[in-house]
Amino acid sequence: MRFLRAAVEQVVKLFVTDWTQTAGIAVILGIGLLAARQMRSLPVGFAIAVLLGLHLVYTTATEARRPRG
Repeated sequence: MRFLRAAVEQVVKLFVTDWTQTAGIAVILGIGLLAARQMRSLPVGFAIAVLLGLHLVYTTATEARRPRG
């Protein structure tokens, strides 16, 4: 049971270490869901994927530049 608990804890830490990144992803997905329901168009899905990719690159680059201390 300890192994399972430790594994789950590591997975949660992996995905939720930066709450601003998590919030940004949630906002993009929420807006994308609303847009997809209104437009019912295939390019909306691609736009959501592109926005998520850009968000990932931006937050990763920002985190890499942040001084550690």
